[in-house]
Amino acid sequence: MLSAQGTMDPWITSQLKSISWNVSYKGVLADFHPVTIQLYSDLDQVAGYFIHEGDQRKHRLVGDWNKGDHFQLQERDDNDRLTGYLVGTISTDELDMQWMSSDQSRLFEVKAFPSSLIRIKNFKPVAEWIEVAASPKIVLSVQKMDYGIVSGVAKRGGQFSRFDGYCLDGSCSLWNTVVQVPGGAPVQVQMRQKDASNYTVSLTGVNYPASILEVTPVVVKHFDNSMGFLD
Repeated sequence: MLSAQGTMDPWITSQLKSISWNVSYKGVLADFHPVTIQLYSDLDQVAGYFIHEGDQRKHRLVGDWNKGDHFQLQERDDNDRLTGYLVGTISTDELDMQWMSSDQSRLFEVKAFPSSLIRIKNFKPVAEWIEVAASPKIVLSVQKMDYGIVSGVAKRGGQFSRFDGYCLDGSCSLWNTVVQVPGGAPVQVQMRQKDASNYTVSLTGVNYPASILEVTPVVVKHFDNSMGFLD
């Protein structure tokens, strides 16, 4: 499923017998904080890095495969002090895991996708009209801005609601938001743009295909989100 690539650093090679594959993932910690996860394996052990994009904090990861595509890792700092644990699974296009602090007092979800699946480059601000093949159908009218912010209107079941969200990578191929549904629970939305015409959309953990029906370039003349929305 995964193939060897890239140049290995001394710490990685010291942890593994040989490098059978390595993959870089981009995603989000606790539905908000952008992270990069780099994993390497000899099909027995796993080593890598967990990088917080905001401040570029970098932790080492080391562990082993359990069963199938399941893994469990320790997170350590540069002085080899234990800072946390990561457990999760790898599929063909997603890394799904949980981060737990070393004292087991904090637990956060981590969702990430292989960088090779992030295909949108040279990002420029645009307005998109997106139709999600869920039931009931959801239509999103969204502005994606180079400030790392998205804002728009969602239509679900004949009802409209405003939303704000955040880009999770430099090209805004990954972004997430929360859609408030009148009379119902908020819907956690995570968007992964696969190409110029399609998204994969996660609605509270369930994946759906989505189509981009229209794209319009936008130019920001005035930026103001003092009222909670991008106007």
